[in-house]
Amino acid sequence: MKIIFSSLIIFIFFLLEKIYCYLSPDQSRDLVEIQDDFESPDYFKYFIMNLKYFPNDPLVYLRKCKEGALFGYFRYGNITNYLSYEDYGTLGINMNLIVNTDYLSAGKNDTIDFYLNGELSQKIYLSQIENNTFPPIQTIYCDKPVMIYNISLMFINKKAFQYSPIEMTISGNVDIASDVDWAISSIRFFKQACPKKCFMCNNVTCLSCGKNMIMKSGKCTCDNNNDYFDFADSDEKIKCQSK
Repeated sequence: MKIIFSSLIIFIFFLLEKIYCYLSPDQSRDLVEIQDDFESPDYFKYFIMNLKYFPNDPLVYLRKCKEGALFGYFRYGNITNYLSYEDYGTLGINMNLIVNTDYLSAGKNDTIDFYLNGELSQKIYLSQIENNTFPPIQTIYCDKPVMIYNISLMFINKKAFQYSPIEMTISGNVDIASDVDWAISSIRFFKQACPKKCFMCNNVTCLSCGKNMIMKSGKCTCDNNNDYFDFADSDEKIKCQSK
């Protein structure tokens, strides 16, 4: 009987904690994975190719095998894609960089560079890739021996009431004397979104104001005394009126 009573008390405290969290005006932002088929020709056909010595038709480089889709191999030049999403403060981009190790010969200055809107987000030195803090996985992918390195990029939207397309460019800065073939795979996108329970908040207003969002006369408005900016910190609470 004591065990049943103790279990009931624990359950009640757990239930009260959940109710309090739901009714609290301080709400966490939602981490939402964007759902789409990022392995299909319909996605990859919109890549803009600016390759040296190789065809610039993106679908030439799309291959599917038992491990998944592979977009490559490339060596010199850039590939660019535009991302158009709304209702986010921070957009996370995750993908795998695949380097073919069949005949890999990389110079110390050979890099794969990842840019968001022209700003360098991450640089991978190919000659040092195995010595990275998080070394790549060595495996077989699409019948080739490869190194797979996970790439995580983050874009913070700092524009008020505007979601402009994000230019994502991956650039192969490889010396002509080097022997490097690289590809990408397993692309995923995540966004920090306004809490769904804040039904009185317009999502765009909620996200565009960030820390400046205030409740006034039952509506979400921006504090015009400060510059607008979007949130970036997923652990920081956002104040909205709960249901």
